[in-house]
Amino acid sequence: MYTRSFYARVRRNAHCACVGAEMNLKGLFNNFNASKFVVFFCLLLFSILLSLRIDETITCHYCAVFVPLWLWKGLVLAGCATGIAAWCKQRSRIDSSTKDFRSMVISAALQTFLFIFEILTCVKAEGSRVTWLTAFSPLFFLLVATLIACIWAWRNDRNVEFEIFVLSNVLQIIFLSLRLDNFINWDWQLVLIPLWIELCVLGFVILYFIIWACLIYHSDNILPEGQKLGLVLALLFTIAYITAIIFIAILVEKVDNNVDIPYANVFIPLHIALFALLLTSCLHRGGNQWWFGMQKSFCNSLLICLPWLQEYGNISFSAEAVEEQEEEERETSPARLEDLKIEIKYSSDVKRKKEETVVPITSIEQPD
Repeated sequence: MYTRSFYARVRRNAHCACVGAEMNLKGLFNNFNASKFVVFFCLLLFSILLSLRIDETITCHYCAVFVPLWLWKGLVLAGCATGIAAWCKQRSRIDSSTKDFRSMVISAALQTFLFIFEILTCVKAEGSRVTWLTAFSPLFFLLVATLIACIWAWRNDRNVEFEIFVLSNVLQIIFLSLRLDNFINWDWQLVLIPLWIELCVLGFVILYFIIWACLIYHSDNILPEGQKLGLVLALLFTIAYITAIIFIAILVEKVDNNVDIPYANVFIPLHIALFALLLTSCLHRGGNQWWFGMQKSFCNSLLICLPWLQEYGNISFSAEAVEEQEEEERETSPARLEDLKIEIKYSSDVKRKKEETVVPITSIEQPD
């Protein structure tokens, strides 16, 4: 009994720290973005392995370090191939489904360039004579393909998060390739100027998002779930932004030999930023339904494949319900039962004494 009360208290505290009054697993399933979860999870694993490998805490080949990134690209290529096979088998096609399918193919093509870049980078890290400019060459083709993809996406009202990220780093990619091959001998603070400019612009975007979330929270036309969701997302994005800036600042000082700390410590802010972004994938609905030919959201497909998850997907949890349950448990606890026994015994003794007490009958006769 006390164990159940302890776990209920832990669940309530963890819940209140996250979203406040109520947690609904059904809402978690509906808002889960599988694509972004895979991306951020693989990036988090890669950053951890890379920091340990640079410090030589682990001495494996760089191929093992790049496994998380290649797993991500392998899922993309496998999902695209399965989606193409499902598309060829489909007879009736609607316009929105066609746009989703083309968007999936374009995304897979863009990430193929990233895959080639990662392979060449791994080869270079192992000591090959390949120049960094050659290793970065797939990214230059990626820039051209991304520009074409952006034009198509804007015409068809599609999401362009990845494309905008790539195009905004054009100068940074060029500066990095030239600096690594020593064509320019600038300090790394100057090499990363395009990235600092991008972070400043991103800071205004984050500030706008925070103001928007606060306005939504105080709005009477939005459901409480939507109000809390906006605040949580704003908090997570702010944490990711601040920790990313800290990581870049420490990394610049490290590569310029201004500080002497291990790379494992340098990468800690980056780990925090990626973990915060990983949490946003659980609250940020989206994703293309044609990956792996599912033709529906990932969670719906998962519930169809694993029917027993439907039982847990319909569970809701609220702190008020836990408080009521704890109150009931407190009333029926051993100490409370002992108090009830004492009260019952005392009341029965008092009643028995009253019954045993004999009151003499007194008659007062008044004179005539």
